[in-house]
Amino acid sequence: MLRAVVVIALAGSALAGSAFAQFPGQTSPIPRIPGQTPQTGPRIPTGSRGKSSKQPEQPPVATAGILRQVKPRQLILETADHRIIWYAFSDKLQGDKEGQMVELDSFAPGDHLIVSHTADEEGRYTAVAVQWQSAATPEERATATRSWDLPSAAAATEPEAEEVKRPALRRGRPAAEPKPAPAPKPIPAAEPRPATPPASTESDDPVIKKAREATAEFSGMLPSFTTKQLTTRYVQEDARKGWQALDVVTADLVYANGKEDYRNIKVGNKPTTKPMDQISGTRSTGEFGSLLDEIMDPATATVFRRLGQDTLNGRAAFKYRFEVTRERSRFRIDAPSEMYYTAYRGSIWIDKDTSRILRVEQEASGLPKLFPFDKMEVTVSYDFVRLDVSKLFLLPVESEALDCQRGSTICSKNHTEFRNYTKFDAESNILFDK
Repeated sequence: MLRAVVVIALAGSALAGSAFAQFPGQTSPIPRIPGQTPQTGPRIPTGSRGKSSKQPEQPPVATAGILRQVKPRQLILETADHRIIWYAFSDKLQGDKEGQMVELDSFAPGDHLIVSHTADEEGRYTAVAVQWQSAATPEERATATRSWDLPSAAAATEPEAEEVKRPALRRGRPAAEPKPAPAPKPIPAAEPRPATPPASTESDDPVIKKAREATAEFSGMLPSFTTKQLTTRYVQEDARKGWQALDVVTADLVYANGKEDYRNIKVGNKPTTKPMDQISGTRSTGEFGSLLDEIMDPATATVFRRLGQDTLNGRAAFKYRFEVTRERSRFRIDAPSEMYYTAYRGSIWIDKDTSRILRVEQEASGLPKLFPFDKMEVTVSYDFVRLDVSKLFLLPVESEALDCQRGSTICSKNHTEFRNYTKFDAESNILFDK
């Protein structure tokens, strides 16, 4: 089963920006949250275990686009619908240019190519033929030279079906008594997308203006701290059977000197030496600030529409709908061999007293018809946490990420909780129980 990562890629510290989603961070894609988030992971075994894993061989698929980059044993293509696709290839593969066989690195960035590829059961592409179509225009060559929208090194190494009923994340205020459920998620970081000049249509809403100011102060106010991150990962292959728990990922998250550090990572209670952004399965990030930074940044040109007032966790809040276009989005969804910066929309709840955002619900919109995932949602709930006796800090306490594979009933979900926040001095030694 394909898995994805969601990423919200912003400049700055890990907490304040670069990550996923990571949507929570979860892109599978990705959710890619926030911050997401959002990169990719191999297939997680599902209920089909025990059956033969051998699949019938599929014919190669041809895709047209402009060449973005040729690296040792890897070719990266950008399609007309703005998907970024990367292919592995053997050393023996050569390209066809006007009837002549040439080395792939003889093609220029921006040139128009047709790449035929096969895919393994985890959705990773291998090029089997490359045909040159035409030379790049000056504009295409300039586009091909940018690097912020290319896959990270870690990610790089790795007909419509009838309508089916799709799950959706819980809408509105959280339940009065949240059900105990563990969950964490992470994601791979890439070079951040350059900031776009602010649009001329900045909101005159005083509530939004105050929320922007409060969000901008978020990272600078945060002291060093630790928290326990627990993520329960689920899969649903048939809506009638509901969600099936796959595993629980736990980690000790340390935030110090403006950076996140994951330690003592366990998958299914088994320690792993892999960093959080390289474990298999759905991952995402952004809960600690990049998701909010992205939405509230004037350069994103988010369009807000006030819906009224609501109450969350006993606090009065203003509720808004919002939308962000693809051209200004930093919300990236990664599949095993391709990624996409997507437009998105959703809802936010702004605390009436502090102008801080209490909850975000976000969903991808306008995903290309050829992208492997057709649904990606992320939610993050924040609450005031006392890290010292004198001050409360608004920090994420729970998040969810949901994605569904295009044209199928297969969906995955991550439910993440953050527990036991503790302030500490950056110079202190941190010891965790074995």
